[in-house]
Amino acid sequence: STIKKIKEPDFSKEVTIDRLVADRQAVDFHFNRMKKEFGDKMSDQEIQKRIHNMVVRDNIFNAAMHIIVPCYEIKIDENDLKNITDSMTKADPRLAKAPVEYVKTMATRMMEKEMLFAVLAKEWNITVDDTELRDSLDRYYKETNHPIRDILADPKRMESVRRTILDQKIANAICSKLKFKMDNEAILRNAEASRKAMEEALAKAQANTKVTDETKKK
Repeated sequence: STIKKIKEPDFSKEVTIDRLVADRQAVDFHFNRMKKEFGDKMSDQEIQKRIHNMVVRDNIFNAAMHIIVPCYEIKIDENDLKNITDSMTKADPRLAKAPVEYVKTMATRMMEKEMLFAVLAKEWNITVDDTELRDSLDRYYKETNHPIRDILADPKRMESVRRTILDQKIANAICSKLKFKMDNEAILRNAEASRKAMEEALAKAQANTKVTDETKKK
C-alpha cells in the first residue's frame, strides 16, 4: 500500500459547523467506559459533558479531514487489505458475521487513516518520548486508581499506549489547523429536526407493524 502527497491542504477558509453528528452506539460505549473508569470520581453530568466535548472535537476533526484527505493519493494493496480484514474478523466474532463489503470498507478506512497519520507525524514532527508515555500512565493511575504495573512491565502494551497517545496528538494537531466557528443555533435546530424525523420514522414503522399484524390475523 502506498500514499503520496499531491498538494498542500488549504486551511485558509473558515468552516462553519452547523450540526453535530454522533454515533449512538459509540456514545453509549464511551459513557459506559467512563462510568466504569471514573464513576466514583465523576458524576453522570460530568461524564456527559466530557462526551459532548468529544463529539464536538470529532466533528471538528472530520471537517479538517475533509480538507486533508483529498491532498493525498492513497492506494490500498489487496493483499494488505485481506490481511487486515482477516485479522478483524478473527478478533471480533460480530465482524465475522457481517457482510464482506462492510468489513472491507471498515478495514480500508482504518488503513487509510493509519497511513495518513504516519505521514502527518513525520511532516509535523510529532512523537511520544518515554517521559511523556510514563507521565500519561501516571495521570491515568491518579484519575482512575487502576494499576499500571502490568502495563509498565509489558513492552507490547507500552508501545500500544504510546501509539494511542501519538494518534491523539496527531488528531489534536489536525483539529488545530482548522479555522472554524460553531453555529450553535443551527446545531440546535438540526438536532431538533433529526429528533422529530426519528420519532416520525419510528411511529411509521410501528404503524406498519400493527397493520401487518392485523392483516395476518384476518
